[in-house]
Order: sequence, then structure tokens, then C-alpha cells
Amino acid sequence: MEEKRPHYFLGLKLTTVPGDGTCHVLADPQIPFKPHYLVIPKEVAQDFLIIDIKVGTYSEFISADPVPASTFGGEVVILKDRIVSAEPDLPIRMHFDLCKPGQSICITVQNLNACARNFTGCLVGPVIE
Repeated sequence: MEEKRPHYFLGLKLTTVPGDGTCHVLADPQIPFKPHYLVIPKEVAQDFLIIDIKVGTYSEFISADPVPASTFGGEVVILKDRIVSAEPDLPIRMHFDLCKPGQSICITVQNLNACARNFTGCLVGPVIE
């Protein structure tokens, strides 16, 4: 049985992605962090693909195929030990690798729109002590 731990936010910096372009969005936790959720606002998600997510140098994807950012988008409520959504299939709980201090989490995104768009979101999960 999984131990319940408080969940914390790791924000993704607002990043302007050029039209039809790709960009690396970095997050640098200062303490050991194990993301369980990637949350992308619905109005942001509609314009993006997630090309890859890496913790340190390891990809969290099992293939080179991109995933629609809408997979992680939706209206959610984050409680102390879990995250809930009005949409029954969202958010998807992930099993990301542990990110240690000195490592980065890199989310590579592709803008599907011909105009520049802002990308933002957050990772949610427990800190590991």
C-alpha cells in the first residue's frame, strides 16, 4: 500500500514558444521530488504536444512519439494528499523517476499553432526525505 504524503507544487516557468516551434521547459527542484502529476491548463494544452519529459537524463516516455498536452490538461483541484478533477479521466497519475537536487526536469513541448504561444503548468508530487 502506498504511503500518503503531502503533495507539493513545482511550477513551470511561463515560456513563449515560437509558432510551429519547440522549446525545452526546465524545472529545478531544490529538494528530492517525485512528480505524480503534470498539470497543464486546458486553455494552454490545446496548442501543444509534449515531445518528451526527462528527469535528469532519463526519458519518462517509452517511445519517441509525442503526446497531446491535452492528456494533462483540465480543471483540477489539488488537495493536501491527492489531486481531483471534475473530468473523470483526468488528471493521469504518473510514476516519474525521483528528481534529486542538481537534476532538472525537462519538458520538451511543440507549439501546434502558427503564432507564438505561452506554455505553463506545474508538476505535483511529494518530496522525498
